Amino acid sequence: MKKNNIIVFASLTMAIGVGFGAIGTHALKDLLNDAQLDLWNKGVFYQLVHGLGLLIVAVLRKTNNEFNHKLPTLFFKLGIVLFSGSLYLIAINKGFLGELALLKYCLIPVTPLGGISLIMGWIFLAKNAINY
Repeated sequence: MKKNNIIVFASLTMAIGVGFGAIGTHALKDLLNDAQLDLWNKGVFYQLVHGLGLLIVAVLRKTNNEFNHKLPTLFFKLGIVLFSGSLYLIAINKGFLGELALLKYCLIPVTPLGGISLIMGWIFLAKNAINY
């Protein structure tokens, strides 16, 4: 992977996170209840934090070609999609989509898998930093 690809992905992740934050604040505030907005905002928060995590990986990769970035990058990307993505879908499920029970039950196990992926990204980043 080119060194800049992580920076591009991280930057776009954070831009989308800011956009989703604005959507939650302005467009969804009248469509979703407080619990749903909390889920939405939690997805935004974790997306932004882990976008910064990806930038950390990118900086380490840029400063040292030997830095093993693959597993932290993989787990951060996977975690952002699974964790934040599932929270976004769960949040809007009772909103303008109505309640899709199948969607709700399919997404319930996805969120913790995404959380585990985010944790693994930080663990692999720490492991690789020790060897750095």
